[in-house]
Amino acid sequence: MASTLPLCACLVLVFFFDKSISQTPRLLGKISAKHPGFLSLFENDPRNPQPASRYTLLAASFNGIPFSKDYVYGVPKVGTILNNLAGASAKILTESVTWPNDISGVPEYVFGPNMVAIPDGFLVPFKKKGSISILNITSDPAQGPYKISDDDGKTEWFYHKVIWKDMDKDGLFDAVTCRATGKELGGFDGQLVWFKNPGAPFFQTTWVPHVIASGPDVYLTPAALPIPDGELDTILIPGYFFRRLSVYWIEPNGTWTNPDVVKSRVIDDNFEIGPFFDVQVADVNGDGKYDLLATSSNDRNGSLIVYELPDDFRTGQFKKHVIASGFKPKGFGRGKSSPGSAYVFPSATNNTSRPSIFLSGDDNGKAYILTPTSSEPNSWDYQMTTFLEVSSGPVGSIVSADVDGDNYKEVFVSAYEKGEINVFTLKP
Repeated sequence: MASTLPLCACLVLVFFFDKSISQTPRLLGKISAKHPGFLSLFENDPRNPQPASRYTLLAASFNGIPFSKDYVYGVPKVGTILNNLAGASAKILTESVTWPNDISGVPEYVFGPNMVAIPDGFLVPFKKKGSISILNITSDPAQGPYKISDDDGKTEWFYHKVIWKDMDKDGLFDAVTCRATGKELGGFDGQLVWFKNPGAPFFQTTWVPHVIASGPDVYLTPAALPIPDGELDTILIPGYFFRRLSVYWIEPNGTWTNPDVVKSRVIDDNFEIGPFFDVQVADVNGDGKYDLLATSSNDRNGSLIVYELPDDFRTGQFKKHVIASGFKPKGFGRGKSSPGSAYVFPSATNNTSRPSIFLSGDDNGKAYILTPTSSEPNSWDYQMTTFLEVSSGPVGSIVSADVDGDNYKEVFVSAYEKGEINVFTLKP
Protein backbone atom coordinates (compact mmCIF):
# COMPACT_ATOMS: atom_id res chain seq x y z
CA MET A 1 0.00 0.00 0.00
CA ALA A 2 1.30 3.46 -0.81
CA SER A 3 3.00 4.83 2.29
CA THR A 4 2.05 2.09 4.73
CA LEU A 5 4.84 -0.47 4.40
CA PRO A 6 3.77 -3.97 5.44
CA LEU A 7 0.03 -4.19 6.06
CA CYS A 8 0.01 -7.87 6.94
CA ALA A 9 1.12 -9.33 10.12
CA CYS A 10 0.56 -12.92 10.74
CA LEU A 11 1.44 -15.45 13.45
CA VAL A 12 4.24 -17.93 12.84
CA LEU A 13 2.25 -21.15 12.63
CA VAL A 14 2.86 -24.60 11.19
CA PHE A 15 -0.45 -26.22 10.22
CA PHE A 16 -1.34 -29.84 9.56
CA PHE A 17 -3.28 -31.35 6.68
CA ASP A 18 -7.07 -31.51 6.95
CA LYS A 19 -9.04 -32.95 4.03
CA SER A 20 -12.20 -31.18 5.14
CA ILE A 21 -10.83 -27.75 4.27
CA SER A 22 -12.08 -26.13 1.09
CA GLN A 23 -9.53 -25.11 -1.51
CA THR A 24 -10.90 -21.60 -2.16
CA PRO A 25 -12.32 -19.24 0.48
CA ARG A 26 -16.07 -18.57 0.19
CA LEU A 27 -17.35 -15.07 0.94
CA LEU A 28 -19.72 -14.80 3.91
CA GLY A 29 -20.09 -11.03 4.03
CA LYS A 30 -18.38 -7.82 5.07
CA ILE A 31 -17.75 -5.74 8.20
CA SER A 32 -17.51 -2.00 7.77
CA ALA A 33 -14.56 -0.06 9.23
CA LYS A 34 -13.05 3.18 8.00
CA HIS A 35 -9.70 2.62 6.26
CA PRO A 36 -8.86 -0.80 7.72
CA GLY A 37 -5.22 -1.76 7.29
CA PHE A 38 -3.57 -4.24 9.61
CA LEU A 39 -5.82 -6.95 11.05
CA SER A 40 -5.32 -9.43 13.85
CA LEU A 41 -7.41 -12.03 15.65
CA PHE A 42 -7.03 -11.89 19.42
CA GLU A 43 -8.09 -14.98 21.35
CA ASN A 44 -9.44 -13.39 24.54
CA ASP A 45 -9.85 -16.56 26.59
CA PRO A 46 -9.08 -20.00 25.11
CA ARG A 47 -10.83 -21.55 28.13
CA ASN A 48 -14.19 -19.99 27.22
CA PRO A 49 -16.64 -22.90 26.67
CA GLN A 50 -18.32 -20.88 23.90
CA PRO A 51 -15.86 -20.93 20.96
CA ALA A 52 -17.74 -18.22 19.06
CA SER A 53 -17.12 -15.79 21.92
CA ARG A 54 -13.37 -16.30 22.21
CA TYR A 55 -12.01 -14.03 19.47
CA THR A 56 -11.90 -10.28 19.00
CA LEU A 57 -11.12 -9.04 15.49
CA LEU A 58 -8.79 -6.02 15.67
CA ALA A 59 -8.23 -3.51 12.87
CA ALA A 60 -5.85 -0.55 12.57
CA SER A 61 -7.13 2.50 10.69
CA PHE A 62 -4.84 5.27 9.47
CA ASN A 63 -5.18 8.32 7.25
CA GLY A 64 -2.41 10.19 5.42
CA ILE A 65 -4.16 13.58 5.67
CA PRO A 66 -2.33 15.80 8.21
CA PHE A 67 -4.12 16.15 11.56
CA SER A 68 -6.72 13.54 10.60
CA LYS A 69 -7.82 11.04 13.23
CA ASP A 70 -6.64 7.44 13.30
CA TYR A 71 -8.40 4.57 15.03
CA VAL A 72 -8.15 1.09 16.46
CA TYR A 73 -11.31 -0.92 15.80
CA GLY A 74 -12.56 -4.09 17.44
CA VAL A 75 -15.24 -6.67 16.75
CA PRO A 76 -15.70 -8.60 20.03
CA LYS A 77 -17.03 -12.15 19.88
CA VAL A 78 -16.68 -12.00 16.10
CA GLY A 79 -17.66 -15.67 15.74
CA THR A 80 -21.18 -14.90 16.94
CA ILE A 81 -22.04 -12.60 14.01
CA LEU A 82 -20.95 -14.71 11.04
CA ASN A 83 -24.50 -15.76 10.23
CA ASN A 84 -25.72 -12.17 10.15
CA LEU A 85 -23.07 -9.90 8.64
CA ALA A 86 -25.54 -7.59 6.90
CA GLY A 87 -24.89 -4.13 8.30
CA ALA A 88 -22.09 -5.35 10.58
CA SER A 89 -19.57 -2.72 11.65
CA ALA A 90 -16.48 -2.58 13.81
CA LYS A 91 -16.44 -0.61 17.05
CA ILE A 92 -13.92 2.15 17.79
CA LEU A 93 -11.73 1.06 20.70
CA THR A 94 -9.58 4.19 20.73
CA GLU A 95 -8.77 7.22 18.61
CA SER A 96 -5.81 8.25 20.81
CA VAL A 97 -3.28 6.80 18.37
CA THR A 98 -1.11 8.12 15.54
CA TRP A 99 -1.03 5.88 12.46
CA PRO A 100 -1.46 2.49 14.23
CA ASN A 101 0.30 -0.40 12.57
CA ASP A 102 0.42 -4.11 13.48
CA ILE A 103 -1.81 -4.12 16.55
CA SER A 104 -1.91 -7.44 18.36
CA GLY A 105 -3.11 -9.12 21.50
CA VAL A 106 -0.56 -9.30 24.30
CA PRO A 107 -0.12 -12.85 25.65
CA GLU A 108 -2.01 -13.32 28.91
CA TYR A 109 1.18 -14.27 30.77
CA VAL A 110 2.58 -10.74 30.25
CA PHE A 111 -0.06 -8.52 31.91
CA GLY A 112 -3.15 -10.67 32.27
CA PRO A 113 -6.10 -11.07 29.88
CA ASN A 114 -7.46 -8.68 27.26
CA MET A 115 -4.47 -6.43 26.67
CA VAL A 116 -3.65 -5.13 23.18
CA ALA A 117 -0.30 -3.71 21.98
CA ILE A 118 -0.40 -0.76 19.57
CA PRO A 119 2.80 0.24 17.73
CA ASP A 120 2.29 3.43 15.73
CA GLY A 121 3.76 6.31 13.70
CA PHE A 122 4.94 6.56 10.09
CA LEU A 123 6.72 8.75 7.53
CA VAL A 124 3.83 11.13 6.91
CA PRO A 125 3.56 14.78 7.99
CA PHE A 126 2.65 15.27 11.65
CA LYS A 127 2.52 11.51 12.26
CA LYS A 128 6.22 10.67 12.21
CA LYS A 129 6.75 10.29 15.95
CA GLY A 130 5.40 6.92 17.01
CA SER A 131 5.26 4.90 20.20
CA ILE A 132 4.20 1.59 21.70
CA SER A 133 1.04 1.65 23.81
CA ILE A 134 -1.07 -0.88 25.67
CA LEU A 135 -4.88 -0.86 25.55
CA ASN A 136 -7.07 -2.76 28.01
CA ILE A 137 -10.16 -3.92 26.11
CA THR A 138 -11.75 -5.70 29.10
CA SER A 139 -14.08 -2.81 29.90
CA ASP A 140 -16.40 -0.69 27.77
CA PRO A 141 -15.03 1.79 26.93
CA ALA A 142 -11.51 0.39 26.66
CA GLN A 143 -8.94 1.67 29.17
CA GLY A 144 -5.88 3.48 27.83
CA PRO A 145 -3.91 3.49 25.68
CA TYR A 146 -0.96 3.58 28.06
CA LYS A 147 2.31 4.57 26.40
CA ILE A 148 5.17 2.33 27.49
CA SER A 149 7.96 3.17 25.03
CA ASP A 150 10.56 5.75 25.96
CA ASP A 151 13.20 7.39 23.77
CA ASP A 152 15.46 10.43 23.75
CA GLY A 153 12.58 12.78 22.96
CA LYS A 154 14.32 13.99 19.80
CA THR A 155 14.28 11.16 17.28
CA GLU A 156 10.97 10.58 15.50
CA TRP A 157 10.96 6.79 15.69
CA PHE A 158 7.99 4.84 14.36
CA TYR A 159 7.10 1.27 15.27
CA HIS A 160 5.37 -1.51 13.33
CA LYS A 161 5.34 -4.71 15.39
CA VAL A 162 5.91 -5.86 18.98
CA ILE A 163 6.91 -9.30 20.26
CA TRP A 164 7.29 -10.36 23.90
CA LYS A 165 10.42 -12.01 25.32
CA ASP A 166 12.08 -12.11 28.73
CA MET A 167 15.29 -10.53 27.52
CA ASP A 168 17.08 -10.15 30.88
CA LYS A 169 15.77 -13.34 32.56
CA ASP A 170 14.10 -11.52 35.43
CA GLY A 171 10.79 -13.34 34.97
CA LEU A 172 9.09 -10.36 33.29
CA PHE A 173 8.36 -10.29 29.57
CA ASP A 174 9.83 -7.29 27.78
CA ALA A 175 8.64 -5.53 24.62
CA VAL A 176 10.91 -6.26 21.63
CA THR A 177 10.56 -4.32 18.40
CA CYS A 178 12.22 -2.70 15.42
CA ARG A 179 11.96 1.03 14.89
CA ALA A 180 12.87 3.34 12.03
CA THR A 181 13.16 7.02 11.22
CA GLY A 182 13.92 9.16 8.20
CA LYS A 183 17.10 11.26 8.14
CA GLU A 184 16.97 14.99 7.43
CA LEU A 185 19.44 14.63 4.53
CA GLY A 186 17.83 11.48 3.15
CA GLY A 187 18.01 7.81 3.95
CA PHE A 188 16.85 5.97 7.03
CA ASP A 189 18.02 4.75 10.42
CA GLY A 190 16.76 1.61 12.08
CA GLN A 191 17.27 -0.31 15.32
CA LEU A 192 16.44 -3.63 16.91
CA VAL A 193 15.51 -2.63 20.46
CA TRP A 194 13.85 -3.95 23.61
CA PHE A 195 12.04 -2.07 26.35
CA LYS A 196 12.50 -3.36 29.90
CA ASN A 197 9.32 -4.34 31.73
CA PRO A 198 9.42 -2.48 35.08
CA GLY A 199 6.81 -4.74 36.67
CA ALA A 200 3.42 -3.82 38.08
CA PRO A 201 1.91 -1.34 37.68
CA PHE A 202 3.40 -1.32 34.18
CA PHE A 203 1.48 1.76 32.99
CA GLN A 204 2.77 4.26 35.55
CA THR A 205 6.10 4.78 33.85
CA THR A 206 7.64 4.53 30.42
CA TRP A 207 9.97 1.61 29.82
CA VAL A 208 13.73 2.00 29.36
CA PRO A 209 14.98 1.14 25.84
CA HIS A 210 18.01 -1.05 25.14
CA VAL A 211 19.43 -1.15 21.61
CA ILE A 212 20.52 -4.60 20.38
CA ALA A 213 21.69 -3.62 16.90
CA SER A 214 21.52 -0.84 14.33
CA GLY A 215 20.10 -1.64 10.89
CA PRO A 216 16.83 -3.57 11.46
CA ASP A 217 14.01 -1.20 10.59
CA VAL A 218 10.39 -2.37 10.37
CA TYR A 219 9.48 -6.00 10.96
CA LEU A 220 10.76 -8.89 13.07
CA THR A 221 9.82 -12.53 13.58
CA PRO A 222 10.90 -14.58 16.61
CA ALA A 223 11.86 -18.22 16.06
CA ALA A 224 13.63 -21.09 17.79
CA LEU A 225 15.70 -22.41 14.88
CA PRO A 226 17.26 -25.89 14.95
CA ILE A 227 21.00 -26.58 14.89
CA PRO A 228 22.73 -29.99 14.87
CA ASP A 229 22.81 -30.24 18.68
CA GLY A 230 19.61 -28.42 19.62
CA GLU A 231 18.09 -25.05 18.77
CA LEU A 232 18.87 -21.39 19.24
CA ASP A 233 16.82 -18.34 20.14
CA THR A 234 16.67 -16.12 17.05
CA ILE A 235 15.00 -13.03 15.63
CA LEU A 236 14.51 -12.87 11.86
CA ILE A 237 14.64 -9.41 10.27
CA PRO A 238 13.15 -8.71 6.81
CA GLY A 239 14.82 -5.36 6.11
CA TYR A 240 12.55 -2.97 4.26
CA PHE A 241 14.63 0.20 3.89
CA PHE A 242 17.95 -1.65 4.04
CA ARG A 243 16.81 -4.42 1.64
CA ARG A 244 18.31 -7.44 3.33
CA LEU A 245 16.97 -10.52 5.07
CA SER A 246 18.94 -11.25 8.24
CA VAL A 247 18.91 -13.44 11.30
CA TYR A 248 20.08 -12.43 14.79
CA TRP A 249 20.74 -15.00 17.52
CA ILE A 250 22.40 -15.75 20.82
CA GLU A 251 24.40 -18.87 21.61
CA PRO A 252 23.18 -21.14 24.48
CA ASN A 253 25.17 -19.23 27.10
CA GLY A 254 24.61 -15.82 25.53
CA THR A 255 22.22 -13.07 26.49
CA TRP A 256 20.25 -10.47 24.55
CA THR A 257 21.20 -7.87 27.16
CA ASN A 258 24.80 -7.74 25.92
CA PRO A 259 24.88 -6.50 22.29
CA ASP A 260 28.53 -7.58 22.01
CA VAL A 261 27.58 -11.26 22.12
CA VAL A 262 24.52 -11.05 19.85
CA LYS A 263 25.44 -12.61 16.51
CA SER A 264 23.92 -11.96 13.09
CA ARG A 265 24.08 -13.15 9.52
CA VAL A 266 22.73 -11.79 6.24
CA ILE A 267 20.65 -14.43 4.46
CA ASP A 268 19.96 -12.43 1.29
CA ASP A 269 20.94 -8.90 0.27
CA ASN A 270 20.25 -9.00 -3.46
CA PHE A 271 19.20 -5.39 -4.00
CA GLU A 272 17.39 -6.29 -7.23
CA ILE A 273 14.80 -8.11 -5.13
CA GLY A 274 13.78 -4.86 -3.50
CA PRO A 275 12.54 -4.25 0.03
CA PHE A 276 11.83 -7.34 2.10
CA PHE A 277 8.25 -7.13 3.32
CA ASP A 278 7.78 -9.96 5.81
CA VAL A 279 9.08 -13.40 6.77
CA GLN A 280 7.41 -16.40 8.42
CA VAL A 281 8.74 -19.79 9.55
CA ALA A 282 6.95 -22.95 8.37
CA ASP A 283 7.50 -26.29 6.70
CA VAL A 284 6.48 -25.06 3.25
CA ASN A 285 7.32 -28.13 1.15
CA GLY A 286 6.25 -30.86 3.59
CA ASP A 287 9.68 -32.42 4.12
CA GLY A 288 9.56 -32.12 7.90
CA LYS A 289 12.05 -29.24 8.02
CA TYR A 290 11.57 -25.52 8.60
CA ASP A 291 11.69 -23.06 5.73
CA LEU A 292 11.53 -19.27 5.57
CA LEU A 293 8.58 -17.87 3.62
CA ALA A 294 9.36 -14.29 2.61
CA THR A 295 7.99 -11.58 0.36
CA SER A 296 9.83 -8.79 -1.41
CA SER A 297 7.73 -5.85 -2.45
CA ASN A 298 8.36 -3.25 -5.15
CA ASP A 299 6.69 -1.38 -8.00
CA ARG A 300 7.67 -3.65 -10.88
CA ASN A 301 8.52 -7.24 -9.94
CA GLY A 302 7.56 -8.23 -6.41
CA SER A 303 8.16 -11.83 -5.39
CA LEU A 304 7.17 -14.65 -3.05
CA ILE A 305 10.27 -16.55 -1.96
CA VAL A 306 11.09 -19.67 0.03
CA TYR A 307 14.49 -20.25 1.64
CA GLU A 308 15.22 -23.82 2.72
CA LEU A 309 16.73 -23.77 6.19
CA PRO A 310 20.15 -25.49 6.29
CA ASP A 311 21.09 -27.94 9.03
CA ASP A 312 22.96 -25.10 10.73
CA PHE A 313 21.60 -21.67 9.85
CA ARG A 314 24.73 -20.01 11.24
CA THR A 315 27.03 -21.42 8.53
CA GLY A 316 24.99 -23.39 5.99
CA GLN A 317 23.60 -22.27 2.65
CA PHE A 318 19.98 -21.13 2.37
CA LYS A 319 18.65 -22.63 -0.84
CA LYS A 320 16.37 -20.09 -2.51
CA HIS A 321 13.20 -20.67 -4.53
CA VAL A 322 11.17 -17.87 -6.13
CA ILE A 323 7.71 -19.45 -6.32
CA ALA A 324 5.81 -16.43 -7.67
CA SER A 325 6.94 -13.12 -9.15
CA GLY A 326 5.88 -10.27 -11.39
CA PHE A 327 3.70 -8.54 -8.78
CA LYS A 328 3.22 -4.81 -9.25
CA PRO A 329 0.75 -2.22 -7.98
CA LYS A 330 -2.20 -0.83 -9.85
CA GLY A 331 -1.44 2.59 -11.27
CA PHE A 332 1.37 4.80 -10.21
CA GLY A 333 2.12 6.56 -6.98
CA ARG A 334 4.97 7.21 -4.61
CA GLY A 335 5.55 4.29 -2.27
CA LYS A 336 3.18 1.87 -3.98
CA SER A 337 4.35 -1.73 -4.08
CA SER A 338 3.23 -5.35 -4.24
CA PRO A 339 2.86 -7.97 -2.79
CA GLY A 340 2.22 -7.89 0.96
CA SER A 341 2.64 -10.67 3.52
CA ALA A 342 2.17 -14.41 3.10
CA TYR A 343 1.51 -17.32 5.42
CA VAL A 344 0.73 -21.01 5.15
CA PHE A 345 -2.48 -22.90 5.90
CA PRO A 346 -3.58 -26.55 5.41
CA SER A 347 -4.16 -27.68 1.85
CA ALA A 348 -6.83 -30.13 0.72
CA THR A 349 -5.42 -30.70 -2.74
CA ASN A 350 -3.39 -33.64 -4.09
CA ASN A 351 -3.78 -35.54 -0.80
CA THR A 352 -0.59 -33.93 0.41
CA SER A 353 0.54 -32.55 3.72
CA ARG A 354 2.10 -29.62 1.90
CA PRO A 355 0.35 -26.42 2.92
CA SER A 356 -1.15 -23.83 0.62
CA ILE A 357 -0.26 -20.17 1.00
CA PHE A 358 -2.31 -17.01 1.52
CA LEU A 359 -0.78 -13.92 -0.10
CA SER A 360 -1.86 -10.29 0.08
CA GLY A 361 -1.31 -8.31 -3.12
CA ASP A 362 -1.30 -5.05 -1.14
CA ASP A 363 -1.26 -2.20 -3.69
CA ASN A 364 -2.45 -4.39 -6.56
CA GLY A 365 -5.80 -4.78 -4.81
CA LYS A 366 -5.87 -8.59 -4.77
CA ALA A 367 -5.74 -11.50 -2.35
CA TYR A 368 -4.39 -14.87 -3.50
CA ILE A 369 -4.29 -18.50 -2.56
CA LEU A 370 -1.35 -20.55 -3.87
CA THR A 371 -1.83 -24.32 -3.97
CA PRO A 372 1.02 -26.81 -4.55
CA THR A 373 0.62 -28.81 -7.75
CA SER A 374 2.71 -31.74 -6.49
CA SER A 375 3.26 -33.61 -3.25
CA GLU A 376 6.99 -33.97 -3.98
CA PRO A 377 9.14 -31.94 -1.57
CA ASN A 378 11.53 -30.91 -4.36
CA SER A 379 8.71 -29.41 -6.44
CA TRP A 380 8.14 -25.67 -6.08
CA ASP A 381 5.29 -25.27 -8.56
CA TYR A 382 2.06 -23.64 -7.39
CA GLN A 383 -1.30 -22.77 -8.87
CA MET A 384 -2.18 -19.19 -7.91
CA THR A 385 -5.85 -18.20 -7.63
CA THR A 386 -7.24 -14.73 -6.92
CA PHE A 387 -10.05 -15.00 -4.38
CA LEU A 388 -10.57 -11.25 -3.84
CA GLU A 389 -10.04 -8.22 -6.06
CA VAL A 390 -11.17 -4.70 -5.21
CA SER A 391 -11.79 -1.96 -7.75
CA SER A 392 -9.67 0.61 -5.97
CA GLY A 393 -7.14 0.80 -3.18
CA PRO A 394 -5.03 -1.88 -1.56
CA VAL A 395 -5.89 -5.22 -0.03
CA GLY A 396 -4.13 -5.33 3.30
CA SER A 397 -4.02 -7.95 6.01
CA ILE A 398 -5.14 -11.55 5.69
CA VAL A 399 -5.73 -13.33 9.01
CA SER A 400 -7.36 -16.67 9.69
CA ALA A 401 -8.69 -18.78 12.58
CA ASP A 402 -11.69 -20.92 13.44
CA VAL A 403 -13.58 -18.18 15.25
CA ASP A 404 -16.98 -19.92 15.54
CA GLY A 405 -15.92 -23.43 16.56
CA ASP A 406 -17.24 -25.25 13.46
CA ASN A 407 -13.80 -26.83 12.74
CA TYR A 408 -13.34 -24.69 9.61
CA LYS A 409 -11.18 -21.60 9.54
CA GLU A 410 -12.57 -18.20 8.70
CA VAL A 411 -10.47 -15.73 6.68
CA PHE A 412 -10.56 -11.95 7.15
CA VAL A 413 -9.17 -9.59 4.50
CA SER A 414 -9.04 -5.80 4.77
CA ALA A 415 -9.87 -3.50 1.84
CA TYR A 416 -8.51 -0.07 2.77
CA GLU A 417 -10.27 2.37 0.44
CA LYS A 418 -13.48 0.34 0.34
CA GLY A 419 -13.80 0.69 4.11
CA GLU A 420 -14.56 -2.96 4.67
CA ILE A 421 -13.25 -6.21 6.08
CA ASN A 422 -14.18 -9.15 3.88
CA VAL A 423 -15.12 -12.33 5.75
CA PHE A 424 -14.60 -15.73 4.12
CA THR A 425 -14.95 -19.33 5.24
CA LEU A 426 -12.91 -22.38 4.26
CA LYS A 427 -15.98 -24.55 4.78
CA PRO A 428 -17.06 -26.22 1.49
